[in-house]
Amino acid sequence: IFNEIWPLNGLIIVGSISGLFLLFNGGSIYFYLRDGYYFLMPVLAVCIGYYAAKSFDGLKSMMRLIVFGAFLSTLINYAEFILGLDFLTLTTMEYRYKYQLNSGMAVIGFAILYFSRVARLNLFHSTTRAVLMVFFFTVIIISQSRTNFANLFMILFLPIVLARVSAKRQLLFFVPMILLAIFAGSLFTFAAPDSYATNFVEKLANSGNEIVIREYEGAANINNYWRSYEAFLGLQKYLDGGYLGLVFGQGFGSFVSGSHLFDNKFEYIPIFHNGFITILLKSGFFGTFLFFVFLKRIVNIPLGIRANADDKFYALLSNSMMWVIIFNTYFIHGIYSSTINVLHLFVLGLIFKRITLHKMLLAKRLNK
Repeated sequence: IFNEIWPLNGLIIVGSISGLFLLFNGGSIYFYLRDGYYFLMPVLAVCIGYYAAKSFDGLKSMMRLIVFGAFLSTLINYAEFILGLDFLTLTTMEYRYKYQLNSGMAVIGFAILYFSRVARLNLFHSTTRAVLMVFFFTVIIISQSRTNFANLFMILFLPIVLARVSAKRQLLFFVPMILLAIFAGSLFTFAAPDSYATNFVEKLANSGNEIVIREYEGAANINNYWRSYEAFLGLQKYLDGGYLGLVFGQGFGSFVSGSHLFDNKFEYIPIFHNGFITILLKSGFFGTFLFFVFLKRIVNIPLGIRANADDKFYALLSNSMMWVIIFNTYFIHGIYSSTINVLHLFVLGLIFKRITLHKMLLAKRLNK
């Protein structure tokens, strides 16, 4: 497994070595170790999923367990919302933030069920699968999460896309677009509304101003589009790091200060809503390259003409997990934060186990 996820290990090495220069020049050992923790946790979670798959009786059983885990976790998260009843008198935006509705687990559960149906892989009885899919779909809609809406849309249309464009070509096509949005955000112009969004439709309409990374003027605009401006501060810090900093980043322990904007918060900003900025600042362009290499390795399950149900299922699931990481990294921190979706990384461990099994099977065929 360490050979399969070597790019993530490379990110830790680059960030830890680059951070030593900052640490020995008055940096904080606490910030240094905290960043190391953020970058180490995804590696550990993927490894746990991989070795759990090795010791468990079949990957199908593990997938069933993950779906039930996603169901239980989502049910616990939504319990107060369901039992509180006062959500009947609140607007959708109010209950989203009051109850901190999280549908990240539901996205994973829905993807597994949906792709098992598309691939005709018998994981659950059809009635059980239908009930669970409706449950996961409903809580994603209720959550009013734009990121998970994008994930849901991607999952629904991925079978059509994958039938025409391979996962690696999808990644190759979108990498320049991601880099363009990061480094050339000021070239894009979106009309800024006069007031802060008060409902989901308005918030969805404002997304363009939060996607691109650029500088805003005025307290109101900075506050309304903090996700974009926060990333701008991080990008500005990264670009001020000199030649070595551009290549290898400023390392673990680096941060951006927002104290010039706020009196009592954001004195230190170690991670960003845009996780690509976090990776850039900590490990530079080289670390960002390693991250994209890792994404490519997730989709190393080929989907041939004679692919069976298992291969179709894992090809679809691995492709979707790649996009979930991309969306989550760009909009909600991604895998390098204090609130990572452990179940998502656990599923990645299972996918890498499937990849190693495929490689072993291919090696045996070649030896014969």
